[in-house]
Amino acid sequence: MDDRMTTDLVMSALEDAYKAKRPKKGLIHHSDRVSQYASADYRKRLVKYRMKASMSRKGNCYDNACIESFHSLLKKEFVYYTRFKTKKQAYDGIYQYIEFFITASESMVLWATYRGFSLQLDSNEKQPNFIF
Repeated sequence: MDDRMTTDLVMSALEDAYKAKRPKKGLIHHSDRVSQYASADYRKRLVKYRMKASMSRKGNCYDNACIESFHSLLKKEFVYYTRFKTKKQAYDGIYQYIEFFITASESMVLWATYRGFSLQLDSNEKQPNFIF
């Protein structure tokens, strides 16, 4: 967390995310076209982490609509209602919010998948139908 978004800041965030999640080769890393994500250093780091770079099309504001919506929720539900005394406290709180949001979202997907599977079995299916 910093006062402004620099290449060093986004490099640090990418490194933290990579260390925390250790994604498999081929992860698609989507960003907008700001210079920090287009920098040679950042793009080299994506190659090092075996990530595929993806950028918004010029003038297309809808490419990042999902993350912009999430940022709106983060601010409305947490940031605007929390008084942070230090940057570290803000960082830790926002990190926890994001981790909770992701965990809750994954749980909802698993529940919906399970529920759909249960409904399929309830409709006179004796064996589940899996396609591999």
